[in-house]
Amino acid sequence: MRRLIKATIMAALFAVLSFGSVAADPLNNPNAFQFTDLVCDNGQTVSIVTTNAAASGQIVTSTGVLIFRSGTGTFRDASNPEIIIDEFTFSIGKGKKSGLQDDLVTCTTTDITSFPGEIAEYEFVFTFVPRGQS
Repeated sequence: MRRLIKATIMAALFAVLSFGSVAADPLNNPNAFQFTDLVCDNGQTVSIVTTNAAASGQIVTSTGVLIFRSGTGTFRDASNPEIIIDEFTFSIGKGKKSGLQDDLVTCTTTDITSFPGEIAEYEFVFTFVPRGQS
């Protein structure tokens, strides 16, 4: 009887502990934002998921990670793309760190679904982790 109780407790403990890795799925995060079909200047096309104000993103189809270095976004009116509704730029870090230039990858995408009535165009500069593995 003790073995059965111990086995039940161990199974319950294992189930509780393994739930954390399932819950860590970035696509199920309510704060997640997914960028699909980013076309990169190194020939890759990747989809990533990130959370609000995160400095990194996860590649959806692998365990790969990338670090944001800078980016721009332009939001245009869907009925008249010449009208710019809003723009943003960001940069992570200060100055120009030497040694990263060969590992920087620029990726772009257009999103017409997240903001009804708007066309969002994004351009990001990333470093893939580990470096040189893009």
